[in-house]
Amino acid sequence: MFLIVSNVYAKDYYTEYGSFSKWSTDYVEKDELTDVEEKRLYKYYHEDIVGDYYLEDSAPLDYIVDKSKYKYSSYSSYSENLPEVKKGRIIESKEVLEYQKMVPISYIFIFNTNNFVISEIDITDSKGNNVNFDINCTNCSKPFSSQLNNNSIYDYNLSGIDFNIMIKLRTPLYYDDINIDIYLYDEEDKMKSFDIAGLSDEEDVILLDNFRNYFKSYDQFDIKKYSFNYSNMIVTNKWESTKDKTLDNHTLVTAKYLYRYKDIYYYYYKKNIIYSDYLEKATKYYPYQTEEYITYYRYRKRTKVLYDELLSEYNDLSKKYKEIETSLNDSELSIKNLNNDIEVLRKEYIEKIDEMNKENVSNYNEYITDINECRLEVSDLEISKEKDKLLLEAKEEEKNKIVKEFDNELLNLKMEEKTEEVRTMPLLKIGNNYIYILPIIFLILILLVLYLLKNKKKN
Repeated sequence: MFLIVSNVYAKDYYTEYGSFSKWSTDYVEKDELTDVEEKRLYKYYHEDIVGDYYLEDSAPLDYIVDKSKYKYSSYSSYSENLPEVKKGRIIESKEVLEYQKMVPISYIFIFNTNNFVISEIDITDSKGNNVNFDINCTNCSKPFSSQLNNNSIYDYNLSGIDFNIMIKLRTPLYYDDINIDIYLYDEEDKMKSFDIAGLSDEEDVILLDNFRNYFKSYDQFDIKKYSFNYSNMIVTNKWESTKDKTLDNHTLVTAKYLYRYKDIYYYYYKKNIIYSDYLEKATKYYPYQTEEYITYYRYRKRTKVLYDELLSEYNDLSKKYKEIETSLNDSELSIKNLNNDIEVLRKEYIEKIDEMNKENVSNYNEYITDINECRLEVSDLEISKEKDKLLLEAKEEEKNKIVKEFDNELLNLKMEEKTEEVRTMPLLKIGNNYIYILPIIFLILILLVLYLLKNKKKN
């Protein structure tokens, strides 16, 4: 029979992991000797909302509208102008009656005169009553102003040439209640021209005419009369608003619409995003997480020792342990001998003291010398003993440390060998030897077949 002895497998042994390193962004790859932990720190952000109320489509382009939030402006003042139609604008209208009074004429202005003289000016109202007035004339002779309204049309020799006349009515009259008669004289056959206007108190033009005519006076009594009123003049009538609602021929009542409006303002806003640094979790100020992150790593190491190396170390520890044990035994024996020596010396010391007392100190000096020598020897032995005690304590501590290490290593080895033994357990184990039966059975079968074939040939 053949016995097959199992091989001794060299198995790796791993020490315990050390402490973790500090966290770092440097990537560390995990392997059998390196344990790696990682964590991700994300960026978070905070939203600052900036916004205000705007007319629709009038906010800044990067703003977002929230139509659930809106408010209306105050109404505008009433105006005759129809407001522009806009989104969300509310327009109100109302009909009102406007009362206006005709603006009366306060001045008659004659200007741009050319090629004639004026002998007389008469102003009457629509009923034929004379209207009193005052005259202010430029480029006129001094008697001219006083002669223009003296009821004498033949004072032409007192008139001026190229003059302007401003007549102020003492009682203002409406445009349809005034008639102006002007008497002209000129012996030359030329174009006669001037402009005449009826002015308001604010000197706004109400009546206007441009006189252009050819005439010639053949003698001093040939005076030409020309009349001016609203029927032959251009009327640019003026009206002014009034609170007086009395109706007469000089009151104008018109119906008109007034408008006012208010606009709707929507809330427009934008988000200003403020990002944090990389954080482990959200905070109250940075509650929202982004997709951006950074990975941190930390690691710890362990050492791999081969079985053979560990066995060698184990043998070294055992040898060292035996050496220390031997040294401790020697120290204990040495201390025991020292203690015996000290005890002997003490007894001798006591005996000598007794002898000195008995011999009446005849050999006192000799005994004193012996005693001192004995004392020195005892002192030296005490010092040596203390040193050996300290050495023994140190050796004992070193022994305990090595024994603890040895026990730990031995326990790990036994646990690993037990694991390996279970994994590679043979079919049969006798004592400390592994016997594999399968090859033996196979060999027996071969021998059996050969034996059967040999017997068959003999038969």
